[in-house]
Amino acid sequence: DSAGTGDFAFSAGSFIIAFSFLYGETKDQDYLDKARLVSDWHWNGVNPETGLMLSAPGRHKDNLWNTVHCFTEVSGCHCSQLLRAYEYSGDTRLRDRAIAVIKAYEKYGWDEKGRNYYATLRADDGTPVLKYDPALASPVSPYMPIGHVDLWRTYAYGFEFPLVAAQASIYAYELSDTGNGEKDAELLAIAEHWGEVVEKNMPPFLGRRFKQVVEEAMPAVKETGGTYAENYGRAISFFVHLYRATDNQKNLKLAEQLAQEAVDKLYVEVELPDDDGDAKTYGIFRGHPAKPYYQSNDFVGILLHALLELDQPDQHYRGAF
Repeated sequence: DSAGTGDFAFSAGSFIIAFSFLYGETKDQDYLDKARLVSDWHWNGVNPETGLMLSAPGRHKDNLWNTVHCFTEVSGCHCSQLLRAYEYSGDTRLRDRAIAVIKAYEKYGWDEKGRNYYATLRADDGTPVLKYDPALASPVSPYMPIGHVDLWRTYAYGFEFPLVAAQASIYAYELSDTGNGEKDAELLAIAEHWGEVVEKNMPPFLGRRFKQVVEEAMPAVKETGGTYAENYGRAISFFVHLYRATDNQKNLKLAEQLAQEAVDKLYVEVELPDDDGDAKTYGIFRGHPAKPYYQSNDFVGILLHALLELDQPDQHYRGAF
């Protein structure tokens, strides 16, 4: 935006996808140039020492958190969007940039001792952020992730997208090419780290950030447990793709386990009048076990996509993004 605060990496990724899609359909070079222009803005914010990309490279005195830190918004949303844009456009620089950032986040973000990922890294030296820095305080500071990732997040558009980062790692592996007809084994190792994190955090639960807010808004959540449709869908899709890459039945079983819970907790049947006014039973997925209704911004569509992938695990789907 005009104040320099709104150049979020996931928003930029959406523009890059849009321009890349238009280029792929029209072959109009102007669209590809625009995709590259947006990508360049964020790529130029990559720290040359660490390889970490800033969440929002635009400078603003009241919002410094985004200008010095790298989140899974970057390694997840932005990188997956670059990969999709590469598929649309064929521009390998978009894919290669995504792969470079994913590997940089792995280098500094993976906690070998804790067997987990850190949620926020300083882009200049890769240091994980374990507490808030008063010098960087801003109105959005309380929403910034610290410590390890909150895997089953409760807030749709925050700065933390760990399950998307997991998906992006296996997506990058699928699109990688080492030049000798083989895929990049380093990316598969990253995806397997994410698989370990997801598995040890099963069954899904209410994420710790915003936990109190959600419990106050939906008291039933304490009894229902579970998580949002989006989280189920992303985790299912991730394990289907990890199964496809490794041929390890364990990953397929984990996807099936998550899918069964999603159906048990989210699927309901309701009676509604048809066109003739007669009662008819319809099935629907709720956005969360504690909600009595469907809500589009709980991303039920991602769950539906993932269930289709699971139904045909040996078919090539792009992933539930």
